[in-house]
Amino acid sequence: MRAIVFLILLFSAVFSYYSSPPIEAVIEHNQDAASDLGEYYDGDIAKHSSTWIFPPNSSLRSSASMAIAGLSLMVENSTSANDDLSVIIVRGYEAGELACNMEEGEPEPPFSCDREYYQDFQAAVAPGWRCDLDDDGCVEYVKDTDVEFGGTVIFKFRNTSVSEEVDGRNEIPIPEEIVVELENASGTDNLTIKLNTTAKFIYEIDDQEMGIGSCASNLFTFNVTFRFSEERNFTVEGNNKLFFLKAPILREQWHLNNRFNVVVFSQSQIYNAEVFLNGYPNCTFITHEFGMDDNEYGIQRVTMEDLEHNASYGLANYQAISLSENNHTYGYFYEFDCPYTGLGENNLTIEVTDLYGRDAAYSEVILSRMLSHGGERTELGGSIEPEVTRQSIEFTVDSMSLLRISAGMLGAFLILAVANRWLLKK
Repeated sequence: MRAIVFLILLFSAVFSYYSSPPIEAVIEHNQDAASDLGEYYDGDIAKHSSTWIFPPNSSLRSSASMAIAGLSLMVENSTSANDDLSVIIVRGYEAGELACNMEEGEPEPPFSCDREYYQDFQAAVAPGWRCDLDDDGCVEYVKDTDVEFGGTVIFKFRNTSVSEEVDGRNEIPIPEEIVVELENASGTDNLTIKLNTTAKFIYEIDDQEMGIGSCASNLFTFNVTFRFSEERNFTVEGNNKLFFLKAPILREQWHLNNRFNVVVFSQSQIYNAEVFLNGYPNCTFITHEFGMDDNEYGIQRVTMEDLEHNASYGLANYQAISLSENNHTYGYFYEFDCPYTGLGENNLTIEVTDLYGRDAAYSEVILSRMLSHGGERTELGGSIEPEVTRQSIEFTVDSMSLLRISAGMLGAFLILAVANRWLLKK
């Protein structure tokens, strides 16, 4: 029974969906994961070095890896301006020890000449024996190893470029100058992040020398430096949205065909829209549901699943014309069509929410009227109320007088008779 419950919980955790994007949960998870990725050695992408320190008896092996693990906030393959937006670097290393002379028949890997070995064999040894790498009867070993991660991370968006020093960090906030620019991203623009970084190994080696009856320390340092370069592009979604009333364009319509049809140009994807009629919910549009998944380094992103809905949307790449003294480009468009009932003036408001939790609203006052008949009655037969009835041209239904009818018919007969006579002459 416990096994069944466990499987149900596991299934729910893996396949759970959210009605809104779990933005805060993803950011919090990735910030926690970043601390573990500061010492995460990835052998698949590592660089290696093997250097002879006391040739031909000993070599020093070093390996390091460094790469962009991801951003603190990702929805699918996009990101957006956020106070907690940062790039996370995965890095790690394996620091080698001096590999010593081997006894005949000893298996690999080579025996290491490190501090632990030295503490066991501080006395002089026979020349050429283990860890006497220069045949002077004294042990040589790596006393201390330090690894420094440095270099720069370059952030570039449109015409703005900012360089940040790594300074040992593996989570680097996106510079404020860049974040400000990201707020107006079209939804199709890219943020470029480039690593120009290093991993510097600093080995302190004790090349002991024979003194008067005993071995004496003779310290020197040896450095190994790896250089890393990587460039990644991330699509950025902005904050701005632009609303247009598509119908009724004149803000007046027939009451039996009431509709509030709005087009939204947006710099970010919209997943939820709600229309309010006089302050009360009238239509709801939900385009996606959400989940989470991890990449190979445990960095999470929000994932999206399409839902069936009655809103149309797609890529717009629309260039607006000088609005509010600023030109913005919009990467997405949406059309929402909401029917409703009611006569007279109605307050219609649409509120939309994008993937990053930003809201925007648009309102109109729309007049709905009945038609009238003869300027006296409504289409339903009631009395005309000017506020809710469109006036029509007045007309009267009278019978034609017999005289007018007779004169008309006589004229028609005369014309036919003349025509018939003309045709017979031919």
